[in-house]
Amino acid sequence: MRKLAVQFALGGVLACALLWFVQHQLMEGVSGGWSAVGDALRALPLSVVVGYAAAFIGVHVARMARWVLQVRPLGERDTWKVVSVCAVGYAAIVVFPFRLGELVRPYLLDRVSEHVEFGEALGTAVVERILDGLFITVLFFVTITTAPVAPPDLIRSAGWMSLGVFGSATLGLALFAWQRNVALQVLGGTFGLVDRAVSRVRGRPLGLVRVLVELMDSFLRGVRALRSEGTLWSFGALTVVYWGINAFGIWLLATGFGLVLPWYAGIGLLSVLVVGIMVPSAPGLVGTFQAALAAGLLLYLPEASLGASALAFALVMNVIQLVIQVGAAVPFLPRVGIGVSDLVRVQQEAAHEAARA
Repeated sequence: MRKLAVQFALGGVLACALLWFVQHQLMEGVSGGWSAVGDALRALPLSVVVGYAAAFIGVHVARMARWVLQVRPLGERDTWKVVSVCAVGYAAIVVFPFRLGELVRPYLLDRVSEHVEFGEALGTAVVERILDGLFITVLFFVTITTAPVAPPDLIRSAGWMSLGVFGSATLGLALFAWQRNVALQVLGGTFGLVDRAVSRVRGRPLGLVRVLVELMDSFLRGVRALRSEGTLWSFGALTVVYWGINAFGIWLLATGFGLVLPWYAGIGLLSVLVVGIMVPSAPGLVGTFQAALAAGLLLYLPEASLGASALAFALVMNVIQLVIQVGAAVPFLPRVGIGVSDLVRVQQEAAHEAARA
């Protein structure tokens, strides 16, 4: 419990530092300071708020529907049980700092389902993260090569890092599926060296190779399960719908704040935002969320034209997403057998289960 408290405190400090940085960058030279942000908020049409909230609800529903498709081949056919776990799990991801809530969803599914074990549920989350990461990274590079303003070096570097992570993961998985023995030799010659070096220092290895092999096996089982059920194309279609609605909603909200953007800018802002928040950050993604959106806006608008409207846009979008994700989880807590006060305990149990697995 003390460790989690320290993590929340560190997350809070990080959020404050990033918000100060974003506010300083966007509001430099703007008269009125935070009162100008208040004016921008008051000028936002209610219809735009409702429209963006409806779009993000659609995003949330599509994301949960995808996971229902992933879990069904594992034997769990109770849709509402899976939706309940999904709603609580996605809320945990944004509530806990440094993405510590990622393991809550597979842990809860293992606990409430008679058909799915923790390792299988974790495999579905791995499939989701790798495919989404690769998809959004491709969009990111399309964005920075077609944007009217050349991206800063920091954005370009973040994209290359993302491509390195997800591109390597995809190539590694392809090799693992095609030539398992060769892939094992590669892992042993790379991560195995790290394991042996750590073993000499602390007396026991980290077990990196074992963990990576289990994750790869889980990923391939998840993909094969989707193919065997004939739902791989449905999963892909929901992915396109999920990201498409997300991009449209972002563009709609930005225009509501008077930010004049081309229609395709929603895709660009989304890709930069997602790459930005991949970095473990504060509870609610506060700070990282605003910094990533500000960086995305600089691809389409001169810095001098941003100011209070851009900061208000980033704050409102973050708040609406948080309210919807956390609010959607509350009605489902009793169905998974926990209360709000139990979330911390569940997160810690999920972390222990992952370490034991």
